[in-house]
Amino acid sequence: MLNTAFVGVGWWGTVLAESAAKFPDRIRICGAVSTDTDDLKRFNARFGGVGYSGFDQMLSDPDIQAVFLATPHSSHYDQICAAAASGKHVFVEKPMALTTADAQQAAQACKNAGVVLAVGHNRRFMAAATALKSILEGKELGFVLHAEAHFSADSAMHYQADEWRAQRHEAPGGSLASLGIHMIDTLTWLFGPITRVACLSKRKVLCVDIDDTTCALIEFDSGLTAYLGTLFATPLVSQLRVSGTLGNVVVEQDFCCLTKTTSDGQQQAIPLDDTDSVVEEIKAFANSCTSGSPYPVTPRQAAHNVAVMCAMLQSSEFGGIWIQVER
Repeated sequence: MLNTAFVGVGWWGTVLAESAAKFPDRIRICGAVSTDTDDLKRFNARFGGVGYSGFDQMLSDPDIQAVFLATPHSSHYDQICAAAASGKHVFVEKPMALTTADAQQAAQACKNAGVVLAVGHNRRFMAAATALKSILEGKELGFVLHAEAHFSADSAMHYQADEWRAQRHEAPGGSLASLGIHMIDTLTWLFGPITRVACLSKRKVLCVDIDDTTCALIEFDSGLTAYLGTLFATPLVSQLRVSGTLGNVVVEQDFCCLTKTTSDGQQQAIPLDDTDSVVEEIKAFANSCTSGSPYPVTPRQAAHNVAVMCAMLQSSEFGGIWIQVER
């Protein structure tokens, strides 16, 4: 049994707890931490456990073995390192940090402490993503030429100026740190490390001071090219297209639909299992903590995702020039 505490129990923290609660024989929700007392009361009334007075009090509880962090992005680095120093396993929402150095140091802190560090890149747990990976490994598309990724939503149109998600330092590149990074992780999982990027990120329509339109060109170590679009002021769209010499595959509807087209024009909708990606990533985290099995998203991969994001932001600052991704 894995004794856990949840830090940040608003919208997404509650989603994580709902998924964890589906494994009552493996995960015990022992308490929570929140700066919002109403959220904390609701969480404890629903899931039980202790309402800790703060993060440090939770870390000092010897019964807690693992923490779930659904906190502002700028908090992740300090909280990961503190949890590791307390000997607690860590599940943290993406991005794991906001700078490459912080991501690397947080990963090293967990390695030194001998604790699991799991980052919530849940898209790669979705059935369409695993099906696409199988297609690529089977060389069914021939020589892969290019990938196109787009993940956007109009969430920021509804943000209030005092929300943490509406602060520029918490949302670099607008939706890049919350939506676009899902596609960065999926692309690197499918095609390997990214060498360099060129990016533009602009604020055009939002009332809050964050960017709403971000686009990037990508070159992988393998020579493959791709581009990424992520907007924060348009209705939900999630699409990943991979094109090869023998056909192409399109993943749509937030990784719920996959269509393959062959060079002779034949289209095939690939049947997919009904998979809850959040449940799957939490199950994988629990397995890593209790049995030592590796978590599918390695700290090195998660840190590389942050490095790609940071290179995109740097590129935009300099007008879209090509920037090498830090290793």
